[in-house]
Amino acid sequence: MVARLLVCALLAGSLTGCFVVDELDKSRALLRTKPPPKTVEEEPKAAPAKPASDYWEHARTFAPGGGGHDGENAVVSCQVRGHQQFMKRDDCLRRGGRPR
Repeated sequence: MVARLLVCALLAGSLTGCFVVDELDKSRALLRTKPPPKTVEEEPKAAPAKPASDYWEHARTFAPGGGGHDGENAVVSCQVRGHQQFMKRDDCLRRGGRPR
């Protein structure tokens, strides 16, 4: 029993993890001596984007694809559970609302 305890104590003493600290010291020294990597030359910048005001001069609708003025399924105000929301007429009816 004492022999096992002695062997365990010797193994625990020899495996303290000092090698981890040694490896960290080696890598720190290596980083100090190694030159930093060369940076990639910056690519020429593209032409600046058009200002947002150009968009608003030509904008016709907020909705993608034309604005929902397709007759029966137009965007309407919808009364759903006491709240007014804006959506397509079909969606309003599906949610149990009253289109206006």
